[in-house]
Amino acid sequence: MHKRIEIIVRNPGLEGTEQAIGSLAIDFETEAAFKKSSDQLTELLSRPWPSLKSIILSNDHGEDLGFNPEYYVSHRASNVDEWIPTWVLPAEGAPAPPRES
Repeated sequence: MHKRIEIIVRNPGLEGTEQAIGSLAIDFETEAAFKKSSDQLTELLSRPWPSLKSIILSNDHGEDLGFNPEYYVSHRASNVDEWIPTWVLPAEGAPAPPRES
């Protein structure tokens, strides 16, 4: 079992740039650690705003992932084996595709 939680956040001060949105990810090897962090994330994000200054998730390897919930956009939890990278649109939209002359 190898699972991942990815959190999409707004990057304050970078509005209008290609870095306006970013992603943070943390991986889990055990079901217990994944469930604990997933349940914690759901519970904390369900609280009325602004009750939190930060959310910190920990995995089974002692790694932490912290973020300010004020900048939270969305999150996803899935098996790493089936993971498809999140497509994040820059603030001003994606550039035009290259054209043949």
